Amino acid sequence: MKADLSLPQLTAALSRFLHRYHVILFVLTAVGGLALANFMLNQAINEKPIEPPQAVSSSFDQETMDKIDQLNESSTQSTNFVLPSGRINPFI
Repeated sequence: MKADLSLPQLTAALSRFLHRYHVILFVLTAVGGLALANFMLNQAINEKPIEPPQAVSSSFDQETMDKIDQLNESSTQSTNFVLPSGRINPFI
């Protein structure tokens, strides 16, 4: 193994490497660049626009509040439930 490396030897080795693999290096660079461009374009398209928060009206009119107060709780039982006459209960 040689311990001394000279500049002409390094340039010759680099020149041989590039001459031998220039097509592969070009294809890898082109595919990598296209993949990067595709990824960045996809991110730009899928980015959701920032919308300012909208003010939500939290006031109810008195009629709506009265209707809510008239609602029954789920724990109370309604005892006045009667089936209409002339109808057959399909669940019996």
